[in-house]
Amino acid sequence: MLSLGIGGVLAVVFFAIGLYHERRYRLLIDLPTLRPGAVFIGLVEVAGKTRCERPLTSTLTDARCVWYSYRVEEKWSRTVTTTSTDSQGRSRTHTRTESGWKTIATGGELINFDLVDESGSVRIDPEGATVTGECVMEAEVTRADPLYYGKGPREAVSNSDHRRRFVEHCIQPGAQVFVLGQARQRSDIVGAEIARDSQAPLFAISVHGEKSVQRRYFWVARIFLLLGLAAASVGTAYMQDGRFVGEGLVPGAGAYVVIWVVAWLLLVYNGLIELRQRVRQGWANIEVQLKRRHDLITRLVPIVAGLVSHEGRLQATVAALRTQLVATPPGQPGPDPALLSSQLRSAIEAYPDLAAQSGFAHLHQTLVDTEDRIAFARNYFNDITTSWNNRIARFPDVLVAMLTGQHRQMPLDLDAPAAATASPQVQWSRPSGS
Repeated sequence: MLSLGIGGVLAVVFFAIGLYHERRYRLLIDLPTLRPGAVFIGLVEVAGKTRCERPLTSTLTDARCVWYSYRVEEKWSRTVTTTSTDSQGRSRTHTRTESGWKTIATGGELINFDLVDESGSVRIDPEGATVTGECVMEAEVTRADPLYYGKGPREAVSNSDHRRRFVEHCIQPGAQVFVLGQARQRSDIVGAEIARDSQAPLFAISVHGEKSVQRRYFWVARIFLLLGLAAASVGTAYMQDGRFVGEGLVPGAGAYVVIWVVAWLLLVYNGLIELRQRVRQGWANIEVQLKRRHDLITRLVPIVAGLVSHEGRLQATVAALRTQLVATPPGQPGPDPALLSSQLRSAIEAYPDLAAQSGFAHLHQTLVDTEDRIAFARNYFNDITTSWNNRIARFPDVLVAMLTGQHRQMPLDLDAPAAATASPQVQWSRPSGS
């Protein structure tokens, strides 16, 4: 009974830890990796290079960085003598040597930084994240080395061997970094930032890339789940004449495997639901950006009409933009918003006086930013849709998708020849008095 209780407790603990890491592994493979300029609100993965105007200086190597962590350890050893008495009352003396490393100093700092590439940037607040940096120093020195006391404390530990180990990890400006976390609107400017959120399942920053993070969660999950299987099997065996009897192994292992399969099915189903919600959120992002553009155009039209006498071409361009106020449904051709914004830019080149007006210049820049946001939202929708389609087509997830009636989602196809060359039909008449 004692082995059953211990084995059952260990099986539950190992299973819970394994399932925790398995869920995060599946989260990593479900989310598409975005470019910094395409980040919206919600749980996202993003990769880019770090940028910081005023980086930190690390303690051990004086490296310029946006995050660093260090520790100093000192080696100790001692001789331990113990005395024991055997069954005949004779004393025996045993001598052994013990040694190890004791941490004598730790520390680190972090600072907000931007993750950038050619698409744009997103602010990262690393407070509360699980950070994996690059090892920039790992040195073991004696007292003769200037580093021994230069970066370590003056006091020695008990039984010291007078050897110290210095280890430091950093994330330096310009480093390629992978981030998974909750994105939100910044409070200082219009833009997104990724920061700690108590509701987010994971907040991780790593210089080793997405694949490395995936592998870590994958293998940790497998190791603990298999340890749970071993604990459940051994815990249900029982002792007879001082040895284990194997008949109890099969029921314990079988029950554990059944629970494992049921938990896996629930995990897959919940993952499908979450991924489907992200597809819907991706479509909603497109609608939000189109609504933003609509609000800008309603302000742009009277300004354009009042600033130039040759407003015919500009009014036609603005009217063409106005026709694309709703998104083209997935799988159907439609005008590309990027082509429409290029028409406005060419019109401004024809009327340089218009571009010199600060009010119009501001609205024009905001409109161009909105067009870029629409393109990024469309790309995000296509990325998350592709991830969804791959997920429900992959074995064994396809079995759960079939049982629950999940279907493929058509991506937006605005790059097809018919869509790229099609121009919206605009009915426009010159205002009276022009």
